Amino acid sequence: MIRTSFFAAMLFAAFPVAAVAAPAVAPDTVSKAIDISSVDLSNSANWDRVSEQVAAAAAEVCERVVPAGDRYFDIETCEKQARQDAHDQMHAALARQETMAKARFAAAAHAPRG
Repeated sequence: MIRTSFFAAMLFAAFPVAAVAAPAVAPDTVSKAIDISSVDLSNSANWDRVSEQVAAAAAEVCERVVPAGDRYFDIETCEKQARQDAHDQMHAALARQETMAKARFAAAAHAPRG
């Protein structure tokens, strides 16, 4: 799950082999979760779909937290930062997915046949 917020985007994803510890959300942040636990991020169509969800979530969150008088520049900065933070987490999630796939392949290759 990706959480976009004014201060950061935090990733919460459940993977089949290893659980990912969820970082604590600061009490003064506004966030929106995007569940990516069953999304293969190595597929470019999936990546693009999640990126679109991130952009929409960033817009929604930033609309709620940026004061009305600071809309133009601050909302743009907020959305850009939230999208960047979420994409950093998407890259980390992709790396975990690839590592887990390699581990499953190695385990299957060494499994007794019978």
